[in-house]
Amino acid sequence: MHITRTLAALALVGGLCAADTIAVVVNAEQQPKIQTALDTYLADLKAEGYATKLKSWDMATADQQTPAQLKAWLKGAGIQGAVFIGRVPVANVNSSTDSYQKNFVSDIYYMDLGTTWADANADGRFEQPAVKDLEIWVSRISGWGFDTKKTGTDEAGLTNRYLDKAHRFRTGELRLPPKSA
Repeated sequence: MHITRTLAALALVGGLCAADTIAVVVNAEQQPKIQTALDTYLADLKAEGYATKLKSWDMATADQQTPAQLKAWLKGAGIQGAVFIGRVPVANVNSSTDSYQKNFVSDIYYMDLGTTWADANADGRFEQPAVKDLEIWVSRISGWGFDTKKTGTDEAGLTNRYLDKAHRFRTGELRLPPKSA
């Protein structure tokens, strides 16, 4: 699973506490295939004291195709963080300061709600501005792009598998093995 390190993101934006609101943005095509696991995930968040805003994101709809449209929705949602499930718009970034990789996908675009990012040369990539503050955290859960022959299932199956494992961990059914020093 492609999962952004949520704990690192939380450290950057000041943490998360109960009563905070989390946006759960789900690919509309995948949602019916994962609805039962999604409902359990939302119930788990509620049981932990979080409020949630569920948004079904339909990239076939004209007003839900671009990163800018998703960022605008996030700005108005009144949230502290967001979990993207399935394929939702990705922000391609061009960094003139990164000597290793100049073009990459970055969710910092979504976390940085207070800065305008521009695509000055119209190449489909945002030029990365100096980021001063990150207003929200973002995490992704996506099974897109995995080889179904190797995984034995499709994108929805992988997402369901992950959400089930997260639920079992949250409820104490799944425990990590102890490590020796």
